[in-house]
Order: sequence, then C-alpha cells, then structure tokens
Amino acid sequence: MKQAVRKPLDALTGARFLAAMGVVLYHSTTDFGFGPVFHRSSTPLPLALWNAIIAQGYLAVDFFFLLSGFILAYNYVASDGGVRGGKRAFLVARIARIYPVYLLGIALGLIGYLQDSHGPKLATMTIATHLLLVQSWIPAALAFDLNPPAWSLAAEALFYALFPLLLPLFAEFGRRMLVLVAIAAWMLYLLVLLIFAELDSGLAIAPSSVLGSIASFNPLVRLSEFLIGLALGLLFVRASALAKPSPATSRRLTAGMHDLALVALLVVLGAVFVVVPMFVADSPVANIMAIFALPLLAPLIYLLALQRGLLVWALSLPLVAWLGEISYGIYILHWPLWSLLKAVPQQTLPFNIHSVWFLAIYLLLLISAAGLSFTFFEGPTRRAIRARWGQPKRANAAVPQPAHVQG
Repeated sequence: MKQAVRKPLDALTGARFLAAMGVVLYHSTTDFGFGPVFHRSSTPLPLALWNAIIAQGYLAVDFFFLLSGFILAYNYVASDGGVRGGKRAFLVARIARIYPVYLLGIALGLIGYLQDSHGPKLATMTIATHLLLVQSWIPAALAFDLNPPAWSLAAEALFYALFPLLLPLFAEFGRRMLVLVAIAAWMLYLLVLLIFAELDSGLAIAPSSVLGSIASFNPLVRLSEFLIGLALGLLFVRASALAKPSPATSRRLTAGMHDLALVALLVVLGAVFVVVPMFVADSPVANIMAIFALPLLAPLIYLLALQRGLLVWALSLPLVAWLGEISYGIYILHWPLWSLLKAVPQQTLPFNIHSVWFLAIYLLLLISAAGLSFTFFEGPTRRAIRARWGQPKRANAAVPQPAHVQG
C-alpha cells in the first residue's frame, strides 16, 4: 500500500539558509580577516549586538544536527515504525545527498592545501581521512585546513548509519517517553562536556587541544543532539496525526500566538548569545554554549515546522526556500572558495581584501557558486546515484527524500 507523501516544511528549509550564513559570517570574522568590517573602535549598540550574535555563529552546526534528526524522523518514519522505502534506499539517498558536493569541496580545498608546505605522508593521510569521512574521529586530522567545516559531515555519517537502527526503537516510545529521551540526551551532553572541562582544567590527562577537539567534534559526543532531533521529529509526526482542522478565526489566532512564541524564543536566544559568553568565556570546552542553546533551538524547530504565522510565511517564500535548498553547498564550499579568493594578488584588486566590498563580493560569489552547483551538479548527480543504486521498492517509489536537511 502506497504511503502518503508528507508535505515539505519550507520554513525549516529557509531557516537552513540563515543558519548556513551564520557559519559563514562566523568564519568570516574569526578566520577570513573580516573582523574589522564589524568590530570598530566606536561600535554602535545595534552593531555590537549583531557582533555578539555572529560570535556564536558556530552554534548553527548544533542547529543542523537537531534539524537532521527532526527531518529524517519526519520524512522516513513509516506507519510500522520502520524506515519508509527501506534501509538501502535511505542510505543511498543519504550518500547521494551529501557526498557529491562534499567531494567538490575537497577538490577545491586541495588547490590551496597542496600549495602549502605539507609533506606527501601528511597530505595522503589528510585526504584519506576526509574521503572516508573519519576526520572528526581523529583530533590531529582536524588541524589540517583541507576543508575544516566539513568535520560535521563525519558526524552526520555516524547519524545516518545509526538512524535505521534507532528509528524503530524510538518509534516504540510513547510521547512522554520521547520527551524524557530528549531531556536525557541533553543532560548526557551536558555531563560529557562538564567531564571534559574537568579533565582539561583539573586532571590534564591530555593536551587541551586534543580534549577540546574531542569535546567539540567527536561524532559520539555530538550524537546527543541528533537524538534530541529524532525524538522531537517523532513527537511532531504524532502530534500532526492527531491534529484536527480548526476554523479560520482560530487559525488566525493560533498563527498570531505562534509568531509571538517565535519572537520570544528568538529574543531569549539572542540574550543567551550576548550574556552567557560573559560567564563561560574561560571554559576549556569551546562548545559549552550549546548546552544553553539546545533547549531554545529545539522548540524553535518545532514551532517553525508547524507552518503558521508571518515569520514562517517569510521563511517559506520561494526565494528564501531556494536559498535554503542550496545552503548545504554554501556551507561546504564557503571555506574552499575563500582559500581560492585570498590567493588572488591584492595589487590586482581595486580595494582591500578585508574590506566590506570584498566581503560583499565573496558572499555573492559563494551564493552563486552554491546555486550553480545545486542546479548543474548536486541535483543531477543525486538523481543519478539514487536511480543507479537506490532501487526503491515500487510501493514506496513516491516517498520523498529530505532534500532540506543539512548534509
């Protein structure tokens, strides 16, 4: 029996673009030399608040991990609790989704990487760890600037491998149990980060860089975020199945209430970004801020998925949704593209490489490159891989693939 196709959650797709740009702007200020564009001697209050938020742009990766679990649960849970379309089709679809653009990012990153003084043994190990998606398991491999943001794909690879095993287990849980699982996963993440902080500052059993890399990038450490998203996605599917149509007046009232709730969440999240770093700036664990952000990011995803209100409407506009569709390319290509641009001789440019004008050109080129990649490379390659190796069952041929999940 053919199962109903679930509608796309366009607001979450649009939100992906904003999250990807958060990562890009974060790296632009911390790694690409555009800090002076924002940080000036006399910074007005609105710009100072903007800078404080951009300084937490790396938390967009935590948002992606939550969203990954949520969207996979939403798109793939079948009525019997299994994986819609079968495990093989799921895994092939995931490879088709993330690997082509991931390889493109590696290829572009190699242009700048090989120009540096890396020996053949080091270069071979770096390339191999990236191709096998295991760089996040090896702290030393993260120091090699082949394409640093791609570390998250090694974590996603673990999530995808575990998803067909975890989904039937989670699907057996009732709604209350799913809430408890999400809370327990958050508490486990908190405990792990506190343990790493204690090991770093107290016991000093390993260099801080090694412990920091494990706490921030190891896929097992970040698995808790995916589990929270998975539980949240199943809760959403069950709530949607129980929802009843409401009168137009009630829908308008509900939309207004959702806008108020979203604004309140965003205000609190912004306050957390500004205030909390004052107290945890000295923490040896770089991603300690995630502990404070996750309880706000999870309900934010849930409210956006409800597809109600003006904010959701804005994020669902065709242009914004398209930008969300290409956001994976924006995320994967932004570091290699910068590596190529900074190699351009500065004397050939009409303005300084670290000026606001060059930043604008860089962002325009990045979005254009991601759009071209999505249209002429990512989309066709994905379809070809799924057609060749996916072999979906006829009864499930209409099952959609979650193109709006972060790689």
